[in-house]
Amino acid sequence: MRLPRPPGDDTAVALADFLSLQPAERLAVRLRAEGIGAQVWPAAQAANRLPIDEPPIGPTVMVRATDHADAVVLAGLFAEIDAGVSRFAPPPVDFWHGSPRRQVIGAVLLLVLAVAVGAVLLAAARY
Repeated sequence: MRLPRPPGDDTAVALADFLSLQPAERLAVRLRAEGIGAQVWPAAQAANRLPIDEPPIGPTVMVRATDHADAVVLAGLFAEIDAGVSRFAPPPVDFWHGSPRRQVIGAVLLLVLAVAVGAVLLAAARY
C-alpha cells in the first residue's frame, strides 16, 4: 500500500494503490464505514490524478480531497491492526490462547458440560 500526497484541491485524490482488488475494496469499505467517501478506481483511471512519475501499480482507493488527511490516518491505523501491532486495537485472542485463568475456566466449563451430557444419556438409557 502506497500513500501518495494529495495534489492541490481536486475533488478526488488518490489515497493508496494496491497490487490486487481485494485489499483496495477492503480499505474502501472500512473508510466508508467511518464516514469517508471512498471508491476504488482502476489504475488507468486513477493515473490521471497522480503525478506522471508515480503511476499507480493497481487498483487505487480514491477519497475526497477534504477527507484525505483523515483517510491517511485511518488507513495507517487499519494497516497496524491488520499487522497485529496496534496499541489501540490489539489482535483478537481466542479463548484457548488467553490467560491461564481463562483456560482453567474453559476446561471446567467443558468438564461440567460433559458430565451433564453424560448424566442425561445415562438417564435416557435406563428408561
